[in-house]
Amino acid sequence: MGLFDRLFNKKEEKRETPSIQDDSRDSAVMSIIEDGRKRFEYYQAKRNFGQFYDTTRVVVNREPRIVEGRILYDCLVSWYGRDDAVYIMDGAEEMGGRRDTYEHIVAGIDPEKMQADGRYLQMIMTDLLEQKRVNKYLERGMKEESELGPNELACGRYIGEIEQKPDGTYRKVFGPRVGKAEHNTEHMKQERQAARDQRAKWKAERIARKQAEIARLQAEIDEETR
Repeated sequence: MGLFDRLFNKKEEKRETPSIQDDSRDSAVMSIIEDGRKRFEYYQAKRNFGQFYDTTRVVVNREPRIVEGRILYDCLVSWYGRDDAVYIMDGAEEMGGRRDTYEHIVAGIDPEKMQADGRYLQMIMTDLLEQKRVNKYLERGMKEESELGPNELACGRYIGEIEQKPDGTYRKVFGPRVGKAEHNTEHMKQERQAARDQRAKWKAERIARKQAEIARLQAEIDEETR
């Protein structure tokens, strides 16, 4: 049995959730959700130090985009533990929790190859989509280019790609031109502006609360000194 056969059970293609019976090795399930998008769920038997999840889920948009000559997919990704609580309401399973708490990302991936090549799928789910790595790029995407550090490249929601080397192995890569293009889309500019506006609103609210508290205390002092 090859690596792909161990990781990816084609009989599970129509399932809505993963069916993982063996805790000793990685496994994966692909399903087609109601709107036709592909959803991959990957169970990682051996977690890295400080990794507080064992399953990565990614939902891939049906149509790709071409940016700087590269094929990109908008995706939703979440991370959760297979033993996370699942809520049942009126006899229907309500997934909820971490598994349905998604982050929007953009990645250079090939969903067809994810179904056909277990090594490729494994590299995407455990390396490219590693939670801390993804969060690092998403945080960077919310900075203006003038705010980026010397070792930080503009990225927007683009997190990079997996490419195959001549020897057949895979590696993570990041296209700087792709990242810059994604960083400067009108949508990302609006997202950053909305985040700035929200931070300014929170700051104004904090100042208003503190000013109200100062006024209240001053009124008490004035009352005491009469």
